[in-house]
Amino acid sequence: MSRWRISRGQAIDLQDWALEESGTKELLSKLPELPKKGKIKPGLYVSYEIDPSELDGGID
Repeated sequence: MSRWRISRGQAIDLQDWALEESGTKELLSKLPELPKKGKIKPGLYVSYEIDPSELDGGID
């Protein structure tokens, strides 16, 4: 386990904080979320999915 590993809950909290502080939360809330199933129509979507492999604390 990496010294800098964070939990999924901490990652969600950090994501919420970053969206709020950057002022993008209001803008992104107006966009539809990327559907997980079915056909996707062309357009602009937002996804708040957190990739578990990114929680290891490694430097990319």
